Amino acid sequence: MYIREAHPSDGWRPAQHVKIEDPKTLGEREDVAKGCSGALELSMPFLVDDMRDTVAKAYNAKPDRLFILDAQSKVAYRGDRGPRGFKVDEMVKSLEKLLAASSKPAAEHE
Repeated sequence: MYIREAHPSDGWRPAQHVKIEDPKTLGEREDVAKGCSGALELSMPFLVDDMRDTVAKAYNAKPDRLFILDAQSKVAYRGDRGPRGFKVDEMVKSLEKLLAASSKPAAEHE
């Protein structure tokens, strides 16, 4: 999920390693997300938050947060605020558990 730019070049605390102006429209935000996805060679689908930051606010996603959603789009894992709160090993275990459960026949889920 791409949300509001954390350190835009035209913001109060610009990033030093990238120069990205704060998108003013959804189209600009989508263009930035596509550029980042392409530069990182990501092959997974991604979503872009609306200009009201609805998803970022609902998930308390700033500054960074890692989530895993299950097949029903319910939160299966919610990490702490990052980057200091990232617990990659914990997240991997949660993903492995979710994948193992989803590969069992339906009768075993009951």
